Amino acid sequence: MDKDNIFSKYRLMLIKTYILIASSITILELIFYLSMSSNNLENRFFDFFFLIYMLIPTAINFLTIGFVVKIHYSEKTKADTKNFLTVLGFEIMTFNIACMHNYFSAVYCALCIPIFVCTIFSDKIFLKKCLAISIVSLAVSVTVGAKFEYHESYKIFMYNSAIALILIVVAYAIGVILINYGIEHNQEVEDQIFKQHLLKQQLKRDQMTGLFNNPAFYGYLSKAIENSENRNIPFCLSVIDIDNFKLVNDTYGHENGNIVLVTLARIMENHCSVHDRICRYGGEEFAIIFNNREINTAHKIMQNILDSFRREKFDFMEENVTFSGGICQYPGGLSTHEIFKLADEAMYNAKNNGKNCIMLTKKDVAALSE
Repeated sequence: MDKDNIFSKYRLMLIKTYILIASSITILELIFYLSMSSNNLENRFFDFFFLIYMLIPTAINFLTIGFVVKIHYSEKTKADTKNFLTVLGFEIMTFNIACMHNYFSAVYCALCIPIFVCTIFSDKIFLKKCLAISIVSLAVSVTVGAKFEYHESYKIFMYNSAIALILIVVAYAIGVILINYGIEHNQEVEDQIFKQHLLKQQLKRDQMTGLFNNPAFYGYLSKAIENSENRNIPFCLSVIDIDNFKLVNDTYGHENGNIVLVTLARIMENHCSVHDRICRYGGEEFAIIFNNREINTAHKIMQNILDSFRREKFDFMEENVTFSGGICQYPGGLSTHEIFKLADEAMYNAKNNGKNCIMLTKKDVAALSE
């Protein structure tokens, strides 16, 4: 799951939380209003209290939720903007609570919540903006609240407001710590994923030549067959065996034999594309999967590889080294072992034909002559 999808998931969770909070506040206000207006039931829905402390705050909360939902599903709005506006929606809701219900000094602490919410998105710029908005919201709420407080409780009211400001700043400091921790933790996770990816790639490679190994070869061959059967993407398979390689090892030593193997690997890499899969099948045997290539193109590449290899000069020997190769185009309806057998048989035909050449299956010879 990519980063934007993760943010989308948490934005939806926040929106559901907003709806729950707004609904809970509305129910609590209604219960409080009914209990306070029990002596005046006839006009309880039309008085000043109902308008100021119920109707207006509830309308603001649900309009804010509607705006956040619209932004979340907007295809034109960038992910970062959606994230910030989602947090801003929470800022509006908490400001609404703090301003409209300032007779409870504790509600000012609600302005800390958007700062903590902001840490979900691991953005310090968002966090600073939330801090500024929360402080401004507190200042406005305190100003409004001071006008409705009794004089004898004014000092306590301002003391509680100062505590709320301190808590907002503390929430910001904790938010910075949480974001830093998240960044470091994510970096560690990314490093581990990268190391696992490298290890996985190394497990697919032959240590000496750097080519794909035998298990990786069959995995890529299965994928090529799947693409051919399901998506009609052609591919060719070539099997290569170095001629008289045992003699090279016995005469010049295994270290020099390894130089021959690595040299052939580099030549194949130089002639093949990044879409082809070059593998060391085992010992002096190699295989190439030519993805999305017809037999004529694959045959030309194989011939170029052979020409380059037999012209290669080695310091430890006077004679040139050659290989025999077999190549076939996947005809459809075969397993990995069946298609490999066709290419392998063509390679042995090259061996029996004097070596130092590329042979095709009979079917592919007919297709190439056309």
